[in-house]
Amino acid sequence: MNVVQSAVEFRGYRVLETYFSLTDVVVEPGKEFNLTPTFSRVIIQKGEGRYTLTLGVKIGSQDNEEKLPFVIEVKIEGEFLLQGIENADAIMKVNATAIMFPYIRSTVSLITALMNIDPIVLPTINLAQMFENEIKNSEDIEK
Repeated sequence: MNVVQSAVEFRGYRVLETYFSLTDVVVEPGKEFNLTPTFSRVIIQKGEGRYTLTLGVKIGSQDNEEKLPFVIEVKIEGEFLLQGIENADAIMKVNATAIMFPYIRSTVSLITALMNIDPIVLPTINLAQMFENEIKNSEDIEK
């Protein structure tokens, strides 16, 4: 059996930052509320074919305009190796972000579960569409 190796090598990730705080908002058990997560992404080229991607998510805010019972922020960083690829910037923007998303998603779920509230499970998201403007502009990767 021939195994095709991906041109993108994921070298691992680490959690850079977590923040969780309860607010004064009381939500009845079982009652649903709307979440509007805000995502951020920074891609840095560290050298020939070496990249780091920092992916962040924030739900809620200190002023609590969303009327949520909590504020949570998570930021993770992944390391990637791309060898012999012409469109490495585009691959980092789409593929690497998609590789990292399950890790930030599970971190949010784990933190909220540990805080004795119903765990928050972020929905699957079309990351290419979410970061569409960035994908069109290759100048946003720091080199």
